Amino acid sequence: MKKKLKSLLHKGASLAANTDLARKKILAALNRSRLARYGEVQHLELDLEAREIHVALRLYGEAEALKLTLQRYAILGEEPHFALRFEALEADREWVTRLAADFLVGRDLAIPEEYAAHAAWLQRLL
Repeated sequence: MKKKLKSLLHKGASLAANTDLARKKILAALNRSRLARYGEVQHLELDLEAREIHVALRLYGEAEALKLTLQRYAILGEEPHFALRFEALEADREWVTRLAADFLVGRDLAIPEEYAAHAAWLQRLL
């Protein structure tokens, strides 16, 4: 795990630089994940202080990207089994906000083991 975590981050780099690097790696990983079947994540922003994740997801067949904000998130578990849980989700489409409230909010969403290094790094920052 330590080797994977070290390869994810640049030794001696600032928190902002490492956060940006992690964001880019997570963005690339998301675009290779199950989400690839539905669209492409165009933007990902991690707000560590506010505990928010801002996402713009371009769904196939849609003219405009879907904008999501995952609020009060946590990375739970330990290597190699991590999960993401968030306590609220706001979307720029009301039906998506309602759907998320019914099926996603407050539930543990498994993070694939191949992304354990990313999850461990974020967990340490929270």
